[in-house]
Amino acid sequence: VAHCHDNLSWLDRFDSCNGIEIHIYSKCNDDERIPTFVKVADCVTIYSGIENCGREEYAFFKHVVDNYDKLPPMVAFLQGSSITENPHIVHDVMSYLPGTRFKDLSRHIRSAWHFQANANSTDQNGIQERTSPIVYEQKTWVTSWRSMFLASRTELHTLSKALYIEHNELFCSNKCTASNCNIEVWFAPLFKCTPVLFKGTDCETRTFIAAPVGVDEDLVKDANFHFKAKRALPKMKSVTTQITCGNRTLLYMESKANGVLMCVDGSKLDWEEELRIMYKEDVRSLNLSGLEWGAITLNPAD
Repeated sequence: VAHCHDNLSWLDRFDSCNGIEIHIYSKCNDDERIPTFVKVADCVTIYSGIENCGREEYAFFKHVVDNYDKLPPMVAFLQGSSITENPHIVHDVMSYLPGTRFKDLSRHIRSAWHFQANANSTDQNGIQERTSPIVYEQKTWVTSWRSMFLASRTELHTLSKALYIEHNELFCSNKCTASNCNIEVWFAPLFKCTPVLFKGTDCETRTFIAAPVGVDEDLVKDANFHFKAKRALPKMKSVTTQITCGNRTLLYMESKANGVLMCVDGSKLDWEEELRIMYKEDVRSLNLSGLEWGAITLNPAD
């Protein structure tokens, strides 16, 4: 969890430490804002005084570098404000398909593009071209936004420790016009999970009606849509696309409210049924009590 002035009390929604460890990287010298946890107190570790480079991605990659040889089977990378970006975040972290290698946790899936603001950043362009040359050649690509995702140890290890270090040095170098070098939309390509990488004669595509559940809060969860009358609220979608190439399967649906983007090892599962089970459990687990939507805050008194 990358923390900077965020209210982290929502982490107690995990209910217990069963099967999880929570690592909080405090980047903004405001440890006093980190609450005293109740349900997850025994599995929280706080790292203070982390260099405040870029945005949350510096903390993400620092965690990978520092624990490269002892990563758990699955790692969730979260913002301190994750609950306001995705009210289903706890369920989405804990529920994933067998063989998952990458899974978006924001439910905000749409196309990205090469940012002109960084056209002169040879360092950023070079690292993107090296890490995913096929995507780099595209004008646009479908990806996850909001920098929240789940990745398997297997997938994280497809990149060398040196490459994570190189990314963090770039974030701290101020050589990109954007503070985070726009890696927000590059996580999915970096971990090989975008439709443009699932093409070929051995690929099969199908669609089915199975999508993440939605609640009213999903329609206003993104602060970019608050109080902007000229921008329409995002729409719920219902059709998921499956692309299977050999033993790799990608599942995706473009939506700013209930989008899907995940990559899984395997080709034989009944993906539609697997997703239906996952989303049915989401309805049962969702708890929005105590949240306030609008400006978006958790506990204004804090």
